Amino acid sequence: MDRLALWLDNPILVKHARSRFRRMQVLPAVAVVMILAMSIVVLGYQYDRLAGGGTYGGLMLLQSVILGVMGASQVAASVGKARETGILDFHRVSPMSPTALTLGFYFGAPIREYLLFLATLPFSLVCVLSGRPSPLGFVQLMVPLVLSAWVMHAIALLNALAGRGKKSGVGGLVGLVLFLIFGGSSLFYGFTRAAVFVDEPHALGFYWFDLPWLAVLALDLAPVIGFFLLASTRKMASERAHLLSKPQALACLGTGAFLLVGGFWKIDFFGYWTLVALYILIGGAIVMTATVTPTLDEFAKGIRKAAKEGRKYPSAWSDRGLNRVVVFCLCGVVLVAPTLIWRAVEEPATWASQRGPVSYSLPIAIGVLVVAYFGLSLQYFQLRFGRRGATVFAFFLFSVWLLPLVFGAISAASAARSWGPGSPPDVRSAALASLSPIFGIATSSGVGGETAGHDAVRAAALVPALVFALLFNNLVTSTRRKIEKETHPEAARPTEAPVKPEPDEMAEPVAML
Repeated sequence: MDRLALWLDNPILVKHARSRFRRMQVLPAVAVVMILAMSIVVLGYQYDRLAGGGTYGGLMLLQSVILGVMGASQVAASVGKARETGILDFHRVSPMSPTALTLGFYFGAPIREYLLFLATLPFSLVCVLSGRPSPLGFVQLMVPLVLSAWVMHAIALLNALAGRGKKSGVGGLVGLVLFLIFGGSSLFYGFTRAAVFVDEPHALGFYWFDLPWLAVLALDLAPVIGFFLLASTRKMASERAHLLSKPQALACLGTGAFLLVGGFWKIDFFGYWTLVALYILIGGAIVMTATVTPTLDEFAKGIRKAAKEGRKYPSAWSDRGLNRVVVFCLCGVVLVAPTLIWRAVEEPATWASQRGPVSYSLPIAIGVLVVAYFGLSLQYFQLRFGRRGATVFAFFLFSVWLLPLVFGAISAASAARSWGPGSPPDVRSAALASLSPIFGIATSSGVGGETAGHDAVRAAALVPALVFALLFNNLVTSTRRKIEKETHPEAARPTEAPVKPEPDEMAEPVAML
């Protein structure tokens, strides 16, 4: 109780509670929400939808808008206003810890939305008393709703802290309108079906266990919320800090890989699950690499600090150290997790034996090389071009990832127009498109069946990844040495032995005189 009282004494939380619980603001908002919820229940009663799940689906849509969308908008607006007015910098130098600041904004900014959400619960209980969902199903639906809202709040908080501009979050109303226009109908249908779904027990496989679907969902969403809040805490402590440290980025991808393998472990139907996991982990590794890669200024400061401490380079696990070690570790995660899914899920499956043996060794190798040269090239361009490095790197990715797809599509369209239907496979177009890893990883595994010229396609997918990985590794090494000489010449210059003076021929006679 003492710890809870200490947490509730958070000044940021108290400030938001006082400002957002003013009577003239809360009472009209609660009245509007209750009128909307009552209207949904009355319409459900008039059209006999209380026991069918439709009324509860409408109430869940209203609750998701209040707690998820409006709550996230309030988080972004609160942090954006604090940055714009400079109050956030004042909070950073206050005695409050970054964790307390983060939790204060995270739970304090949407505190009114929590009250509005609670105001809708009595109307949800009317649907429960009418027969659908059941009391247990009601609890099972509320937990994912709250967890999903917390994920949205965490994303909004991190986006407001990491954004370059000090925006006040006025775009929340536009986002709400777009959400209702494009996602309202599908969410209403999904919530209606969910009210029927939870009335029956459902289990999901997680490694060797069959767990309730709610437990698996909580296992998946809890680390997401945790890592978003961890990144927000780092940005709350310092605006210049990386979103995650290198060990934290590695732990984030490792946790995602662990959950991904566990979710695929007991799948018994065909779906190219190894490729799916490979693409997901490559994307995650790319995001983690971009998060922890230092800029030229950061690396130069790291060299100066290391020289003062008697070291030549900053630690490879510090924010100012080069990203090569962590990129190597991320490549290990990308190598291990898809290989486990391939060997433990796809190979023993009966549908795999019916299709024949499939080898994913080359796609996994290409994926590892893609992660390696992405991280090394990003580090090289940051060191070589400084502030222009991000722009040059984006042009490089456009050239090697998107242009081959465009040229391959143009070549395929030209070949189809020239040869007509029933022509042999266009190996040239497939090989040209496979120069991009977006297409080459899938084609190197034989998706769609192996045809004539498949070796050319595999070579086109492998060679650029291998060449770029080796090339940028050497470029990073040479650029690092150049920066070291420019930043700290004394550490780079070899020490010379003192020159012994030549004996003076006139010294001995003079001494004798």
